[in-house]
Amino acid sequence: MKKIIFIIPPKDFRDAELLEPKQILEQAGISITIASKTAGTIVGADGAEVTASLKADEVNPNNYDAIAFIGGPGMVDFVDDEQFIDLANQFNFAKKIVAAICVAPMILANAGLLIGKKATATSWNSVPTDLVNKGAIWSNDFVVSDDKFITANGPKAALEFGQVLLKKLTA
Repeated sequence: MKKIIFIIPPKDFRDAELLEPKQILEQAGISITIASKTAGTIVGADGAEVTASLKADEVNPNNYDAIAFIGGPGMVDFVDDEQFIDLANQFNFAKKIVAAICVAPMILANAGLLIGKKATATSWNSVPTDLVNKGAIWSNDFVVSDDKFITANGPKAALEFGQVLLKKLTA
């Protein structure tokens, strides 16, 4: 069975960005784990409650086939979080799928993973410029898959993000 871990901020993740891909993957038999800075109940920006069964520092890339960082207003303060950046690097080093949606592709960019890679993210604030400044090739597409990296631009892309994750996981 394929396994993915979703990394969410400790509060105010974007509900659709987690729940829509999660549903697609679960329906296909993919095992889902949710982690955050703290374990326990995490409330999304739109009120959804989910359980983070692990703290981010407890995640072992060897136990998963992919990692996906979920955006939302709560993730804005964590795009340069050393733990999240380290996780992205660990999964990349282990040759696993590394995905991010909304503002979270900045985690991948801050980890140096998007240099020369086509990527997208939310167009909020300076995120597109910041991605390009970190070496990414900007795309206006909803979802971009480049090698083992998947980026998506926000809640309207959540469904497609889930579909692309599923396709990569089952390829």
